[in-house]
Formats: sequence, structure tokens, C-alpha cells
Amino acid sequence: MIASNNLGPHSKLFNKEFHCKQSYTPGVTLAVAGRVSVALTVFFLLPIASYATTVALGGISFNTLIPSGGGVAGVTDFEVDNFTGSFALPSDFPVIANLTFQNSKLLLTEQGGTQEVIPLGDITPGANTPNSLDFSSTLDFVSAAFTATLSSQTFALSDGTTFEATSSQISSAVDPSAGSTLSPDIDFSLIVASGTSVATSVPEPRSLPLAFIASASLLAALRLNRRYRRLV
Repeated sequence: MIASNNLGPHSKLFNKEFHCKQSYTPGVTLAVAGRVSVALTVFFLLPIASYATTVALGGISFNTLIPSGGGVAGVTDFEVDNFTGSFALPSDFPVIANLTFQNSKLLLTEQGGTQEVIPLGDITPGANTPNSLDFSSTLDFVSAAFTATLSSQTFALSDGTTFEATSSQISSAVDPSAGSTLSPDIDFSLIVASGTSVATSVPEPRSLPLAFIASASLLAALRLNRRYRRLV
């Protein structure tokens, strides 16, 4: 018959082992760690949420070209600006890709209702002031409506995001800010595009290593914790 005092150490060891098994379940903990690691990696790979917005591409202005004086009528003109690409002006005009306003037209409505459509062709980045948009200062305009087609619906912005225009068709209208006719050097209108701005889906160079480091650190900590518990 084995003495009861010989069972003491074995009994304590058995209880300790049983206690460790009860308080720690490596399989479940590592499974959770795996899910967290995947979640961390996905988080760093996900792009910034897209959002609907508008972006300014340029503008149309009604200006004084030659002031009137001495009983002689002056000259006014319309200027169409394409502030994209090399003529971008972040953050007001943030499109850093070169866009062309294709097949552009300007519909002018004079006081009295007479209308004239002036074809402007393809407008590349920069200021566009053709002679066809020069007029006598004695001529009053009620409005000027610009229409064109964008050369691309997807283009890069200065903040690193990509803009996706809802439509390739753009339009802008210059209306009187006061009174019934346009005032030179005062009235203007922005040319804008509506769409969605979204960050690139490719992670930055330092984002991916951060994801792996975080995941590896978590798994290493859990494995170390498991070894420590086994030794206790």
C-alpha cells in the first residue's frame, strides 16, 4: 500500500497541469490572433473611403480688353481658362493631370434675346482668349453658357487621390451678379466636374511592413505567453 504522503507532489503536479489546461487554451487564442492579424493587414491595405464631391477645372470670365474713352468704344472679351496639368493651382484647382476641354462651345445671349454659338474647339491647359470672343463694349450680354467634353473622366489630384467624374460632359454659365447684363471684370463662373474622389488601393511603401510587423508582434507575444504559462 502506497503511503498517502508520497502522492503529495504528484497530486500537486497533476492539479497544476489540470489548472493550466483549464485556464489556457492555446488553439482558441491562436485562432483569435490569426483573425486579428488578418484584420490588421486588411486595414492597412484598404483604401480611404471614397466620397462624392466636385473639383474645379478652370473658369470663364468677362473682361475689359481695351477701355473705352475719348468718345471711342472699348473692347470686352470672354476668357476660358483650363487650370489643369501644368497650369494647376492647388488647392483651388487641384487637377495635376493634363485635361483637354474637347469640342468646346460658348453660347452668348445678348440683351434683346439674340443668341450666337461660338465654337472654340479643343482647349488645352492654359488661358484661352481667341479673337472670336472679342466684342465692342457697346454690346450687352445677358449670359454666356460654356459646354465641352472632358478628354478623360478619371484623373489625378494634387492630394494624391484619384477623381472619377460622373460624366464626361461639363458646362458652366456666367450670369449677371447685379442688374440684367454682364459686368466686365466682375462676372465670372467656375468650370467644375462632379464625381467621386478615392485614394489609390496600392498601399504606401511603409504601410505594408507596418501591417506585417503588427501581426507578427501579436503572434509572437501570444506564443511567448503560451510558453510562459506551460512553465508556470
